[in-house]
Amino acid sequence: MSSRCTSLDAFENSPLKEVFTHLKGARKNTKVIQGLKTRYDQLLALVQHYMPSVLLETGTWNGDRALQMAQVAFGKHDHVVYHGYDLFEEASADTDAKEHNIKKHFSLEDVTKKLGEFAEAMAAKGKKFEFHLTRGDTKDTLREVPGVEFAWLDGGHSLDTIAHDWEMCKRIPVVVFDDYYVADPDGNLPAAEFRGVEATFTRILREKRVYKSKDRVSGGGIVQIAAVGEGLPDLPGAGMGAVPLKVTAQDCMPKDHIISNVKENMELLSRWVTKARPHSRKLVIVSAGPDIHKRKDKILKMWREGADVAVVKHSLPTVLGWGIDPHYLVLLDPRPVDGISTHGIKRTDLLEDIPPTTKVLVASMSDPSVTRHVMARTKNVWGWHAMTQALLKSEVFPPGSLLVNGGTCAAWRAMSLSLSLGYSEFHLFGFDFCYPEGQIDKKAKDEQGRPKYMEISIGQTGKKFWSTGELIAASQDAQYFFEHAQEMGMRIYCHGEGVGPTIWKLILGDKKQELPTLEEIFK
Repeated sequence: MSSRCTSLDAFENSPLKEVFTHLKGARKNTKVIQGLKTRYDQLLALVQHYMPSVLLETGTWNGDRALQMAQVAFGKHDHVVYHGYDLFEEASADTDAKEHNIKKHFSLEDVTKKLGEFAEAMAAKGKKFEFHLTRGDTKDTLREVPGVEFAWLDGGHSLDTIAHDWEMCKRIPVVVFDDYYVADPDGNLPAAEFRGVEATFTRILREKRVYKSKDRVSGGGIVQIAAVGEGLPDLPGAGMGAVPLKVTAQDCMPKDHIISNVKENMELLSRWVTKARPHSRKLVIVSAGPDIHKRKDKILKMWREGADVAVVKHSLPTVLGWGIDPHYLVLLDPRPVDGISTHGIKRTDLLEDIPPTTKVLVASMSDPSVTRHVMARTKNVWGWHAMTQALLKSEVFPPGSLLVNGGTCAAWRAMSLSLSLGYSEFHLFGFDFCYPEGQIDKKAKDEQGRPKYMEISIGQTGKKFWSTGELIAASQDAQYFFEHAQEMGMRIYCHGEGVGPTIWKLILGDKKQELPTLEEIFK
């Protein structure tokens, strides 16, 4: 068996993993999770990431998941505590029907024996496994348990049960829900009364994310896990067979240069954007993806119907050519104005014509030559502060300044800035983040001699796109904004066919983008 190993953990590389439970002791503290074949592998990857010493599980079932989580936790701790809840022998055909359970049942005595044997095995190695099992309906038995660091909620699926279990666990640092259902390729889903996880999870305002999988549900649908907690890691989709591409955005100019830009712009600009009260105006943000030419009529219609329009420098000439004087021009560029842009156009040409009614919003990190250029063409110029890596620990901003986070490009910062200006409904155009295949040289290299263009695919859509590192970073921004839209009080509609709209359709396209009413909260 060892000849097949790719790590020190022979058991994980063995086909016996699928039919045996490892009772010898803690796994080697290397890369415990090798394949992420199922959502349960994702669960163990999360346990490995946080390494809790006190675990809680609803739906203990036969105890195997308890042992797997404990084995991972023993990679760091000598004492692991487990709290498990299940109906055990109190389960019946009625409870199975109510909670959408299709698995066989195990007795409290059987599971106690299994966990006791594991505790003895760990004691022989000088480690302590302490477990507490509780029998009965969690709505009656589960209360807040002090000291728990990680909870795995895999008990009942009904709306009432999940809502109660979350209420009792919401103060635990990391909570992972099983059975977050999404439609399968045929559009099938479990009945609404069994989708308590989705109903509860959408109302949680803490940092959270859903991890993709291909695990099928008996009767139709796909089941995934959903996690709540700080610093949730990126994990490959279970069974996806592909590794997600992660790009870390870096400032395009040295730190000292950016700080110098901020200081000089604070001398040049006399008016600065501040936070505004919420209102009901819609904002159309037009980025520079080629798809905007297909959406011209839609953008014009929304503008004529009263929506405000924001553009970036690359989309400004196009929108002006359509007869639209945009409400805002958002600039975020620390490079000199007389240079060549990422689209191969001289920046001064992009910023030559600026309508007097357009408010030019210049980030303080922008090169002062950009600020002087637009100030020579219009008096309607306002400053704002964009937080970047170079400015994280600097004290360059005056106390009380509005600092705008969120986004690696001007289009995304335009949305973050507009959220501060009271907007909550956004319509995005030109957020393609890709190039038409026929318009690129696939053999082209970047400045470091690496391939300039990369072919990427999005989730299970089957769609493929040609992109660059810079545009992939902007695509990652799309995932963040769409996943956190509701908790930030935003309604986002991303129009088109590129990377951005494809991600939007996966995350938000079929969801009602409304916060619950006061009556619904207290129902």
